[in-house]
Amino acid sequence: MLLKKTVLEKKFLLAILLFAAATRFFNLNNPHNFYFDEVYHAFTASEILKGSPAAWEWWNNAPEGLAYEWTHPPLGKLLMAGGMLIFGQTSFGWRAFGALAGVGVVFLVYLITRKIFQKERIALLAAGLASLDGLILTMSRIGTPDIFLVLFILTSFYFFLKKNYLFSGIFFGLSLSTKWSAVFLLPLFFIYPAFKVLFKKETIRKTLEACLLSFFYFILLPLFIYLSSYFIFFLSGHNLSQFIELQRQMYFYHSKLEATHPYQSPWFGWPILFKPVWFYVNYEGSFISNIYALGNPSIWWGGLIGILFAAWQFLRSRSELLFILILVYFLMWLPWAFSPRITFLYHYLPALPFMIISLAFFLDYLLKRPVWKNLVFVYLALVFLLYLFFYSHWIGISIPVSLDKLYFWFPSWR
Repeated sequence: MLLKKTVLEKKFLLAILLFAAATRFFNLNNPHNFYFDEVYHAFTASEILKGSPAAWEWWNNAPEGLAYEWTHPPLGKLLMAGGMLIFGQTSFGWRAFGALAGVGVVFLVYLITRKIFQKERIALLAAGLASLDGLILTMSRIGTPDIFLVLFILTSFYFFLKKNYLFSGIFFGLSLSTKWSAVFLLPLFFIYPAFKVLFKKETIRKTLEACLLSFFYFILLPLFIYLSSYFIFFLSGHNLSQFIELQRQMYFYHSKLEATHPYQSPWFGWPILFKPVWFYVNYEGSFISNIYALGNPSIWWGGLIGILFAAWQFLRSRSELLFILILVYFLMWLPWAFSPRITFLYHYLPALPFMIISLAFFLDYLLKRPVWKNLVFVYLALVFLLYLFFYSHWIGISIPVSLDKLYFWFPSWR
């Protein structure tokens, strides 16, 4: 009986991953040209593949409508260049590895949830919810580094839970080499030892030893990986002083940028889906196609209850794993409150998996209570139906213009 249950659970996981892959790779080459921030990231990735030194230089002007992307570390662009190396310099090529990373995010959500709660049902619920979210979907299908950032953060976190600090540090370094905002994860590696002292689970001496190890694994090692991610920068004829100046230019860009954007949104509006981001629109006669970075409303709004529930359970149990889950959620979200530059809904993406895990924990709690069990099934059906409803709106499938207004539930969504 136990063996049959295990086989069935693995089949469910495989079905979720196949569904995630199918929905991410379906019609991935549409649009065929750069859209939204692909004009920076994917274009620069193609220039890196060509061996152009200009791809690394902040002073160069790109062709009209495009721009060299030097404001973020290079790993995301290198991965896109790798996709083009394998699949050709096409829209599928620069998006392929991102779509694969999106499937990896779903799998990592499963692994992390199972590690925290030691329950297959919660892990499958979390993976299923992650596969049905719109923001994770849209960010998996665009040639930008954000989905790689989330994949590396989740992998680092997973190995941290397993106490494999070497691999956790390596993937933390990879996340830093993708976007600087990965640094928001850094406090975890030092707050957690302090937590163990606070709740008398470790001596102060052992905690200090852990902090010293953390300094190696989560500062020195990631810095080495970060520097290594610029190997093509150095191979293309640039020197150390130019590298240092590039880092200065990146800092000035992110700290001094005063631009505005019609789809920018404040950090406190992200969990309630106050302002999505319109990536793409195309009119063809009486038909319209959109790519809209919008989460699945039923997941996001339900996820707020999940976070509150997880916090309540932590206060009751003092579970260190629940503490870590809640801590990382807020670490990935709240620092954006102090960002000097404009922010967008997709900056919430690294926090989203931890909200989804909390939601799965809450749903499992309800499933154990007969009075709520049927309501959970109704809710899950709603999640799936909303996914089907918004799918065309997330991936650019043409629909009649007369139906387009059905997707804009609130004025702020336009």
